[in-house]
Amino acid sequence: MIKYEKISIYIAQGLVCITPGAGYFDITGAFVCGILAGPTCYGACQLKKVFQYDDSLDAFGIHGPAGILGGILTGFFAVRYMSIIHVCIYLYTLYTFVYIYTYTCIHVPEGSLGGILMGCVCMYVCICT
Repeated sequence: MIKYEKISIYIAQGLVCITPGAGYFDITGAFVCGILAGPTCYGACQLKKVFQYDDSLDAFGIHGPAGILGGILTGFFAVRYMSIIHVCIYLYTLYTFVYIYTYTCIHVPEGSLGGILMGCVCMYVCICT
């Protein structure tokens, strides 16, 4: 019997993997992303036992590897023109702002106006790139 919790995790893996290249993939690229996201995320979730870190919802084990895999596969399966330089610029910009946002969340006091504004700006830039 398939557990419903596992189905939602599999769906999330595929969706996270397809997100970086969502506007550039056809059905073949989307299918390959979905197929490759499963083993990649499963392996990353198993690292939790090896390194003994607390990730009860597997947020890192799903979003980290699936997002990186999707960004890399965008360079291989993009049907519209998108060179490897475009992919590198996109990934560099995205992960730079994710780093800034994470740093802000950790070091700026919770609920302060600066933290809220910085978070909004970083998320806007990540969505628009």
